[in-house]
Amino acid sequence: MRGPTLTATSPPHHLETLPPGHPDVLRRLATQLLAAAGLRAEDAAELAGHLLWFDLAGYGQQGLARLPEWLERLASGSVDPRSRPRFGTERLATAVLDAGPGPGVLALRSAALAAANKAREAGAAVVRLRGVADPIGPAAPIAADLATGPLAVLILGADDSWSLAASTAGGLPAVADSAFLAPTERLAPPWSVLLEPGDWMILAVAVPALESLSALATRLTGHDLPPAAGWLDPGDWERRRTAAFEHGLPLEESLTRTLADWASRLGVPSAFVPPASAPAKTLR
Repeated sequence: MRGPTLTATSPPHHLETLPPGHPDVLRRLATQLLAAAGLRAEDAAELAGHLLWFDLAGYGQQGLARLPEWLERLASGSVDPRSRPRFGTERLATAVLDAGPGPGVLALRSAALAAANKAREAGAAVVRLRGVADPIGPAAPIAADLATGPLAVLILGADDSWSLAASTAGGLPAVADSAFLAPTERLAPPWSVLLEPGDWMILAVAVPALESLSALATRLTGHDLPPAAGWLDPGDWERRRTAAFEHGLPLEESLTRTLADWASRLGVPSAFVPPASAPAKTLR
């Protein structure tokens, strides 16, 4: 499966010449740590990009701050780093995947990619992922990465989790996530009756099957969207990404020390561990 496209926008360069907090340097460190902990190289890069997406979007609590949790799961054997999701029932526009004991985030990415591919063929698709054993967290990076083609992608969890992303006429996609809402704004999900605990459902729609891309973009990014609706403001998002590639990402000192410890434990060069800086923004 292709890796995230929204977290690697800088031109080619030598990582050794970049400051330690540069997103590409942090991506390399996270990828190396996850690979040393047992993930395949491509899976390690996928998960590293998934976590880094949140830091670039300004929600660091769900980003690299969770990397030590993933390393601990892999080290303890609670997650099988080599397991792959398996297809069950499959038709033109629907499919069911069994997550297996591997990382749930990677299984959800595989299911979402299957839904996106089917939607491009059939106009719309629904894919169900069953039996996710480990916590996935917000799925906004997965939806955002697949909102191309152009597609609109909705990811629903059995709890109150949901993520939505849609292509825009240019630039970054429009992205919303339940994790971007205040706790008091979250509602009991009506779709929970369709899903068992540990299940996820992905709905993908080819935008031209419903309306023009420009019309959708106008509605999704118009000024009538309330700030508390769970939407990630594209302008703020782009400014954060630009600032991160120019000045580096801040990491809390405790996380810096923890990553340095894991790098030593796993035999990964620790020169890429960034110095401590101001704390990252957290979810509300």
